[in-house]
Amino acid sequence: MSQHTLTPTRSPYDLERVLEFEFVRATENAALNAIHWMGRGEKEKGDAAACDAIYGVFDLLDICGQVVIGEGMKDNAPGIFVGEKLGTWKPGSPRFDIALDPIDGTTNLSKGMLNSISVLAAAQVPEGAPNVMRHLPSYYSQKIAYGPAVVEALQNGPEPCFLDMPLPEVLRFVARALDKHVRDVVVMIWIGRGMPTWSGPSGKPARPCG
Repeated sequence: MSQHTLTPTRSPYDLERVLEFEFVRATENAALNAIHWMGRGEKEKGDAAACDAIYGVFDLLDICGQVVIGEGMKDNAPGIFVGEKLGTWKPGSPRFDIALDPIDGTTNLSKGMLNSISVLAAAQVPEGAPNVMRHLPSYYSQKIAYGPAVVEALQNGPEPCFLDMPLPEVLRFVARALDKHVRDVVVMIWIGRGMPTWSGPSGKPARPCG
């Protein structure tokens, strides 16, 4: 990449340093605009409010920004989509690849809970370079966590993949590893789209197993 050059870091011409506070301001405005929807059960409207705030900041920035990683498509949300252009795009303006999530944690926001955040990352694209960030498809993942006794049982056994096993079999395996009855195994399940088969409303599929 030696043929691609950027201005020296921390110099007066380091555009990322000059603009970084504007990027921070975009996320701050997103959070402040979305807070009006906190606890009102309207996560799409909270997300839309955050998007409007981010658009408002970038509409004033003389950059050629393109969203490389964005929200919206995966969740069918009113997010800022991959491929959207941000900034004024005036001729000669610096190019930036942008990754953002106007509100990560829209469900928490809508329920008045903690741990929602507005996220943005931007990197200047050197002249002549096609890009500096890469768009990768995003997916919801199934995840399972367990303690050392279960790890040891897996190492000494046929090494089953829990994610490929029906939930009753997983619970029976864990119960044997812990030397407990299935009914005595404590299970915590995230109720959401990430675990549609195992969780369901209020984790009901897990209860008949014991």
